[in-house]
Amino acid sequence: MDEYWPTYAADEYHNLFADTDVPILSLNGELDPASPLYQAEPVGEHFSGPNQHFVALPGAPHSWASPTTEGYGCAINIFFNFMTDPTADLLDCVPLITPLDFTGTSSVAGLLGTTDLWENPSSAAAPTPDTSSLEGVRASYARFLRGEF
Repeated sequence: MDEYWPTYAADEYHNLFADTDVPILSLNGELDPASPLYQAEPVGEHFSGPNQHFVALPGAPHSWASPTTEGYGCAINIFFNFMTDPTADLLDCVPLITPLDFTGTSSVAGLLGTTDLWENPSSAAAPTPDTSSLEGVRASYARFLRGEF
């Protein structure tokens, strides 16, 4: 995709970050298409001082979607805990995040004028994404990013 965007010469600030000791919370979904993890991780590596947190939310997209087995959103919980006390342990909910459910329902499919969210009669040769596990979703997403869709 980068070949389609205009390019400019990098200035002297390219890939540089400010130095600061203020508390920072940076949340990024592992499946975020707008801010891929490989682009966000350098931010977390740079801002790694006391009370500076980079959190990669497993299976999360570019949103606060991170439902837990306890019924609350992990990302919003981390945010509120950080705002209350940036020195607190923020990550206790990360292991509780549930995998994304890509199966959908017939009622949701009906909103799109079909009975099956994975129906694609115009390109029957296209492989159906493996959504049976988070690893399958990650692999399908990686193929999408490489342009293999």
